[in-house]
Amino acid sequence: MNTIRLFRNGANWLSQSVYVTLTLFFKTEIRNHASGLALYFFLSAIPLAYLLNTFISGNLELSEALYFLLSMLHLNFMNVDFSRSSDQYYGLFKITSWVSLLVLLWSSSGLTRSVHGAFAVIFASPRRRHFIAVNLIAFMIIPFAFLLLELWSLGDYLTIHFSYEDIRNPLLVQAMKACFLFISRLTPFLVTWAIVFLTYFFMPPSRPRLPPAIATGFACAFSVALFQYLTNTVFQVDQYIRVYGSLGAIIFSLIWAYVISLVFLFFAEFLHVSSKIDVIAMERIFLDSGERGPLADRIEHFLFRRSRRLFEKYGRSCRKGDIIVHQNAEPSEIYYLYSGKIGIYQAGPEGPVRIGEVKEDGLFGELDYLLGVSASATFVAETECFLFTLSPAMFEALVNSSLKLSRLVIDSFCQRFEPPKA
Repeated sequence: MNTIRLFRNGANWLSQSVYVTLTLFFKTEIRNHASGLALYFFLSAIPLAYLLNTFISGNLELSEALYFLLSMLHLNFMNVDFSRSSDQYYGLFKITSWVSLLVLLWSSSGLTRSVHGAFAVIFASPRRRHFIAVNLIAFMIIPFAFLLLELWSLGDYLTIHFSYEDIRNPLLVQAMKACFLFISRLTPFLVTWAIVFLTYFFMPPSRPRLPPAIATGFACAFSVALFQYLTNTVFQVDQYIRVYGSLGAIIFSLIWAYVISLVFLFFAEFLHVSSKIDVIAMERIFLDSGERGPLADRIEHFLFRRSRRLFEKYGRSCRKGDIIVHQNAEPSEIYYLYSGKIGIYQAGPEGPVRIGEVKEDGLFGELDYLLGVSASATFVAETECFLFTLSPAMFEALVNSSLKLSRLVIDSFCQRFEPPKA
């Protein structure tokens, strides 16, 4: 039973997080930021390839691995065979290496600005990012990725071309083949995972928790690997490139970079949303205004207002006559009345005096908490009630994230201090 409940709550948490992520993703037009990321990645990949070939031009295996890598990623637009003798292209590389370095620095700076712009929208925070750490990551991340991907392509090359004739131990041959295959298959995934995790963990102004950052980075890396597999097998991009030539390679490379950028920013949004999904969900429950359209309202009603996870975690049922807050008690929680009616009583010389009531969708306990005083009245359930119990941290997070809820608190203040009608 606990396993079923755990699975149900996990599915509810995931569905809420995905729905809110998609809503914010399209609302904030993150696709425009993805376009900028794709452009700068596209511009930085080619000069980096020339720089790498300049450094490794004397090593045949690494040059062939670089050629294999660029061909597989459809980034060799000039159809330069890096695996052939470097003398043929030596003059070209000597001239373009310095230009490539300048282009790489410029495109890396643009990539930094694009990521900053996207993260400023996704991870909105008044805090400032650490300038040195952020820019260091931005300038190192692409060279680091390509250098490690070189290991991947080298492993794939060695799996096929390595000479095993001099090794007489068959077990050692099989072990070496397995090792090369492991490097060629696992390295790109691990590299992508490491880069995404470092970006998610260090670049937002408010650093997320470590386990969610690791898990979200893994999901992003897996999605990238899946898309790469589909690109190379299901869609058969190579056939289109044979027909359209270099132009087709450029188009598919831009599409590839754009989709990867969308995936990267989507999971960044998911990381931010999932870390505060309870706050977002409670806000949707409290402020079910019906302003989003009939379909969206039905979806949100199902995901949030019928969420057993939230009702079990924060909800509380009260019978008629139950005392919820005693007068002069120290404030510890804030309450939101979901259904029912609660009477407000103050002690008098002849017994408790009813001075007001809390109706559905009303807050109480927040005034005493914000003023830092003991409870000014006793709150008694006058009907069967269901209310949500909020900790001070949850209440402050809700108020800080929602202007509408802040207005609700202000309205509550005004009603409490409003003089009685004559």
